[in-house]
Amino acid sequence: MSVGEADLVLLALAGVQRFIGESRTTADVANSSLIMQRLATVGATTAAAFAPDTTEVVYPVVASSGTPNRGVTNKIAALVQVGDGPRLAEAMSNAIAAEWHRLVRECFGTNDVLATPGMPDLWWVCVSGGREDYRTLWRRGAELAVARRRSRVFTPLGELAGGWLCSQSPRLLSVRRPRNNVRGHERGERLSAAGWVKRTYRRGQDMSATPSTLSVASTTLRVRLLRESPQGLTDQVSVLREAASKVAGRLVAEQSVVTGVPIALSPLATELGAWVDPARWDTVGLGREFGTAPPTDVVASGRRAAIELVRLATAAGIAPLTPYYAVVVQDLDHLGRAMAELELADQRVASEQLVALGQAQRDAAGGAELPGVPIYTGGDDFLTFCPAAGALTLAARVRRLVDEHLGDGPLRSVDGRPITASTAVVFAHAQTPLRTVMEAAGQTLTAAKQTRSRDGRDRDAIGVLVLRRHGERTRSIQPWAHDPVARWEALRPEHGGLSGGLASQLEQDAAHVSQLAADPRRSPTLEAELTRLVLRHSGGLDEQEALRAAVALHELAWAERDRTGRGISDGPDGGETAVRYSRWPSSGNYRPVSSLLVARFMSQECR
Repeated sequence: MSVGEADLVLLALAGVQRFIGESRTTADVANSSLIMQRLATVGATTAAAFAPDTTEVVYPVVASSGTPNRGVTNKIAALVQVGDGPRLAEAMSNAIAAEWHRLVRECFGTNDVLATPGMPDLWWVCVSGGREDYRTLWRRGAELAVARRRSRVFTPLGELAGGWLCSQSPRLLSVRRPRNNVRGHERGERLSAAGWVKRTYRRGQDMSATPSTLSVASTTLRVRLLRESPQGLTDQVSVLREAASKVAGRLVAEQSVVTGVPIALSPLATELGAWVDPARWDTVGLGREFGTAPPTDVVASGRRAAIELVRLATAAGIAPLTPYYAVVVQDLDHLGRAMAELELADQRVASEQLVALGQAQRDAAGGAELPGVPIYTGGDDFLTFCPAAGALTLAARVRRLVDEHLGDGPLRSVDGRPITASTAVVFAHAQTPLRTVMEAAGQTLTAAKQTRSRDGRDRDAIGVLVLRRHGERTRSIQPWAHDPVARWEALRPEHGGLSGGLASQLEQDAAHVSQLAADPRRSPTLEAELTRLVLRHSGGLDEQEALRAAVALHELAWAERDRTGRGISDGPDGGETAVRYSRWPSSGNYRPVSSLLVARFMSQECR
């Protein structure tokens, strides 16, 4: 395209987070993300084919084949010959709508057009101006986009007339289920048309199913069993698979947690993820899930095999099975503002770097050590399910990837510093409703983005939320600059651990500890008091180990306080044996308990 006047078209698929969050299963979440990526891909491909000589797709990056690279997001930006912008936007909108209705017809096996209120939800804007002043053109488009997003158009539901609301999206009416691709335990579900498309997307295709939350939680045990391969493992895997097959009829193959395993053990890597937990072998629960109660002898056989697998793991020194898994989400901070500062050439470079970052994130999430389930890795956004034991390590890794891939590129925040990322890690029991977990992940990410660190910078933080099965909720927000993952690791000594008594004692002594923390002259006294409490309530620690744990607890507690702008600074010894403070609160507000409870959870469930 020659230099001169041009139309800039910005188009986006709205409601992505809601569509993904309103999910009951991990497959719903994965399919929601894939559907949105599919629709955005159709839009970007349409843009690339629209007047190829005069159209340039700025974002996402389009390969030479004319298709977007992996990890396309829900936003499209394109430059087109002046006057052609509205026609391009209309072409993309029509193509996206046509693809969505094709998916609906494919799901229900009919040519009838079913109403899907709110899907797809598209908005677009078009501005004209000179390409030589691209930043001004982009800013005008971004300002108009903000105004457009605020003027929403809603499709009314009308009267219910005795109909049922969708159980996942209660603002929508449920419809009769599709004739095909519905499993036995889904026949009683009430879902909207869009909900059924989400649930059945990709079924029947030759690909691995998305692991369930229970399967993700069991990954650590299965990976270590497969690597240790203790005597008797093959026999128990065979018995377990036979019992599970009799209950489910047909086992669904999932992505393998370990490659290169013997054929006899492959079910443990691909099919038995949800079946290795003895608690799953419940006659009533299995009957409810699969429609008919399985024979008691089959359930008893499966339970014995699962118990024996856990026993083999214990005998081999493998950590016990945990019912907890994690959701890890990350979002770049101020990306829109940073992109608005770039000229066209720099935006191209930034888009290519985001593609590379997304691929690196996917590789990290599906790594061989404790493989997770990457749902979306687009560079600017990241979402994955993963085993509890590897969650914080993965979170720290994907945060470092941001610096590695964007640190030397054109993306800078408006104040000239490298772009940062905020992260949320939610640990949840496999039986916790997934929608609750997804909502909590979004709320925790929002809380992390509200962090302000000691140097006045906002965001660039990690929020960790623990959702215990019995209702306990613990949340800690820590700036990434304080290396919180290393401090949490230091706080959970592997031999002995930290007891619940320490948390209870700190809660009881909160006023006293806060008074010590409020006076810098009492720093040695506070350090000694924390060390004494750690020694008293932790088994098997020597004084030096207790001191390191106390210092880590001290630093985490002050990093929590640091969100208000009052922070810590290392002393001349680097903070190894003492911590010095640059600013002190006028009133005590020292909160070590939340970080301690996170560390206690790690000691118990993240081994």
